[in-house]
Amino acid sequence: MNTPPISPFVKLTEGDKTPSFNYLYKGYFMELLSKTIRMFEFKGLPETVNDRYLKTSLILTGNVALWKPKSVINNKLATSGEWYAVKGTLGAEPTAYYIPSQYVISNPILGSENIAVTDERITVFYWNSLDEVFSAQPDCGGGLYFLIDRTARILAEIYRSTITALKNSRVVNIFSAATNNEKETLNQLLSKMRNCEDVFTALQDFKSKVDVNPVLQEVSIKDILQEFVELEQFYLAQFYHAIGVNSNYNLKRAQINNEEIMTNAYILIVSLADVLPTLQRCCDEFNSKTGLSISVDYSEEWKKMQEMQNETPEDDKDSPNSDSDEDSTEEGSEEDGDTEKTT
Repeated sequence: MNTPPISPFVKLTEGDKTPSFNYLYKGYFMELLSKTIRMFEFKGLPETVNDRYLKTSLILTGNVALWKPKSVINNKLATSGEWYAVKGTLGAEPTAYYIPSQYVISNPILGSENIAVTDERITVFYWNSLDEVFSAQPDCGGGLYFLIDRTARILAEIYRSTITALKNSRVVNIFSAATNNEKETLNQLLSKMRNCEDVFTALQDFKSKVDVNPVLQEVSIKDILQEFVELEQFYLAQFYHAIGVNSNYNLKRAQINNEEIMTNAYILIVSLADVLPTLQRCCDEFNSKTGLSISVDYSEEWKKMQEMQNETPEDDKDSPNSDSDEDSTEEGSEEDGDTEKTT
């Protein structure tokens, strides 16, 4: 997209104009991306490797390489013989399993090179095992780009629809007049009402000739806005689920049981099961080539959140349904006892 970068100082709206889709999409996209970057943290990276660029490239494209150029174009901005995180293209003749054998690099500071992925001066990192197979396909977006893009687009549309609904809620009635004179008189009347001015008196026949038609009859603006709020929270919950955050709530439901909580927690574990091992394997490959010792793990923030999610309630007695179930059981036993005594 040929759009300028987001700036907090950009004027959001002009007057009463609804924010554009592009502006909202970029804002949501950056917000969601910032949340996913905090999922993992690398340790022991060379000083010349930008950790944030490494994680951002993995999340948005599915692959990135740690590369040691023999020589660099601009010696003032980079040093030859050091490791850098670079974004390139997988290509050349694939293996028997359709995995590309070369990484094509073109960097304005570091230079260009077509280098074999098995070379000692490069290690390609993948977001997961699927990205290792499909990253070379031009129509396959890697990492979490599709998830972030989809969620940002939906949230932008929901935001714009909410603003439109709020504006439309100001229009309670639509008036109709038979002639231009009646229309002008009606416009003057409505203008005075909007400006809190004294309303003039019209002839009796004018009142009978003007029709008032309510805009919202069957559905209230409150119901419409509630639907938008629920949609926004639903898609945010789906996004968080996909990146491993247990956001199991639904505004339409008063409660969920422990079985549902544990089921969703297990699904979250499975969804991330392929990411960390793939990154760890890439770190091991890099270490074997360089003799360094880099590692990757869930961030401390992520670990604490997972621990909180995986805490199982001690007892089901706190469940709102537990007391009623016990009461019904006791009542049933008492009734059985009374029946036996009677017989």
